[in-house]
Amino acid sequence: MSNNQFMTVHNDWDHHLLLPFVVVRGQSDSVFIDPIWGIKIGQVMADGTRLYPERFDADLDDLNLRKIQIGNTSFIYQVQFGWFVFAKRINEEEDYEYELERYTLPAKAKHIRIEYHSRESDKVLGPACVLNSLYA
Repeated sequence: MSNNQFMTVHNDWDHHLLLPFVVVRGQSDSVFIDPIWGIKIGQVMADGTRLYPERFDADLDDLNLRKIQIGNTSFIYQVQFGWFVFAKRINEEEDYEYELERYTLPAKAKHIRIEYHSRESDKVLGPACVLNSLYA
């Protein structure tokens, strides 16, 4: 179980809702600016049922693969509930070859639990984190 656990509570689910993914410093103080590259999803649960990703085939025309330095602070990605797409794999050495995956989150779930890591590079993941999002 991760020591880096975060919680958010909402009284309404809609596809514009932003979920805050907090990442903490790992081996490096450098993180991707875009959450598509900066978050590596481990597991997603909705009301106790595991959700599996679908392959998401898309050629992104505007790849923002820049990184920023966060020092010793945490960094928060805001991810839209209706656009839950992340890189399953990224290869920084091969012209940024990537594979995307998409999770479909149920609109009326009472509890969504997401296990994730920050992605420091294509080979290094940051500390494990958990986001619990509750519908009140």
